[in-house]
Amino acid sequence: MSYRTTIEKLIHDHSVGSILTRGSSAKGDIRALQNLLNELGFDSELNWKQYGGDGAYGKSTTAAVAAFAAKNQLAGDGHTVTREMAKLILARYDILDELRYLSSLVRRKEVEKRIYFGSQDRVGVGSVQTLLNE
Repeated sequence: MSYRTTIEKLIHDHSVGSILTRGSSAKGDIRALQNLLNELGFDSELNWKQYGGDGAYGKSTTAAVAAFAAKNQLAGDGHTVTREMAKLILARYDILDELRYLSSLVRRKEVEKRIYFGSQDRVGVGSVQTLLNE
């Protein structure tokens, strides 16, 4: 099961708050959360280089969840992932490909050449539209 699917199932089952909480023993579910947060750029808070996705909801995962909440104007001290927060984590994860594509255009200084009204770059235009709808 993918990390995304794991979190989706918890949302669907209304069990996010009871599973994704500090001290929980649900290592697989916590590992999924850790991997998604790492992909979203919270590797420093997770101490990713030291722990990776170890499945332990301890101090580092708490810090990463709290940082995600703060960055997204959500309440929370990081001790528990709410259903709303889990949905937002997935929504942010879902736009990563678009962000990476646009980032590559920026790095290559090709934004103006590739993304404009009438452009044939469907991926680029679609990426911008996705982000504007966020």
